Amino acid sequence: MGYWGDPTAGYVTITIKSAGGVVKYTTPWGVWVDSWDGEFSDWPWVTIVPSDTIEVTDSAMTETMTVQNFSARLDGGTGHLAGAAYDDHLLATLWDFRRESGGWWTYCTETDVVSEAYDLTFSGAQVGGQDDGAAWNTGPDGHYTYRYFHAFAVNAEKGDDYVNGYSETPNTAVTITLGRGGNPLVVYTTTSQSSGYYYAYLSDVTPVTITQSDTVTVQTGDGDAVSVPIPELTANTDGADNRVYGRSPASEPVNAQVRRHYRYGWYGYSRNTAADASGDYSVNFDGLYWWRDCSAVDAGHACSQPSVDYYNAAGHHIWLEGPLPQPVGPDGYEDDDVYTSASAYVGLQSHTFHVVTDTDWVSFTVPAGDAGSAVYRIETLNLGWGMDTVLYLYALDGTTLIDSDDDGGEGSASLIVWTPVATGTYYVMVEPYSSGSTAYCDAVYDLEIFIVRAHIYLPLVIRNG
Repeated sequence: MGYWGDPTAGYVTITIKSAGGVVKYTTPWGVWVDSWDGEFSDWPWVTIVPSDTIEVTDSAMTETMTVQNFSARLDGGTGHLAGAAYDDHLLATLWDFRRESGGWWTYCTETDVVSEAYDLTFSGAQVGGQDDGAAWNTGPDGHYTYRYFHAFAVNAEKGDDYVNGYSETPNTAVTITLGRGGNPLVVYTTTSQSSGYYYAYLSDVTPVTITQSDTVTVQTGDGDAVSVPIPELTANTDGADNRVYGRSPASEPVNAQVRRHYRYGWYGYSRNTAADASGDYSVNFDGLYWWRDCSAVDAGHACSQPSVDYYNAAGHHIWLEGPLPQPVGPDGYEDDDVYTSASAYVGLQSHTFHVVTDTDWVSFTVPAGDAGSAVYRIETLNLGWGMDTVLYLYALDGTTLIDSDDDGGEGSASLIVWTPVATGTYYVMVEPYSSGSTAYCDAVYDLEIFIVRAHIYLPLVIRNG
């Protein structure tokens, strides 16, 4: 990535060559240059190593840099960032996680590299497990080689078998041991990635669930080691008071979250608090609204899931996720999957698509006074997140299609506006747009048939003076 001197260039071509001049990568198409500030970026998916050259050109102008030998290791125990670099200027930014707020503070520091080595600290920072950052080293050609870095971190999911984290150096051996009752239960070995990230599903070795009083021990090939005890940690929802509550380490910070699930994922709201002296915590979510539709955050919603995160003083992380929301069940009008078993409409109906094959049939009767004059507004509304309905109107025989609509209502809702020409019983069928609108916690919608039988026009009185 970088900034091009001519923001009007449009596109540049990036070529990466080895020290011997062998082309490792060339952009298969032009890389766009931002007309505002000249920024450009590309992801070549090749490993860039010291002594590689990077050439950027817009045909009229060419810039070339040599990748420097640059390493960066953040020691979470001492707070020092150290490594090898070219003898020129070095700038580093640290994102320092604070467990009491659940956020990151930003720190910057700089130095001049001497004898191709550096060792610096971030004044005021509290370096620990969740901290990371980036460093830039100026090369002899005036361009920068940069690296990301991360402190040693251990993250474990209580109630599951998942452990992940970061080593302080990339591509190093990582050994994860789950202990119980003083004995090793599972030993899992892996290698961290080029970013230092590692992960493990312990059940790949032995079926296991991480539980209270277990110990997760992680040792890395670059000399870091820690044993993290699994504390008491619970998360429950209280819909009446719109809160998440439970147990966590006494008098220590904790982060509670409400997750609102939909068909393809979830959104979350988090709030920090501290457990009291007996280990109880409680977080209220009143006054918060989902950005998706501006609805209020509701801990008691059928699609809500509680979770809780605890970070110990060294920044290592234990979290717990509550039970996943269950798919909807049949609605109160089943079995109504064919017109011969349609439910009679007498007012607003609430429906679900509880299985992929679910369709909902509703019948309604047009009286003599409505034929040729009344306007029938037939619509789906109050759709669950990720829902999409399709609406059909059928004639008196239940098989002749009069009209249909997919997205004529609000969002993915459906709407048919119709004036009947004859009296009798008609049929409405609602089906999901696809299987993606079925069999999950928010596969719900309402059906309304609203009738406008007359228009009243009030006289307009215009007064002068």
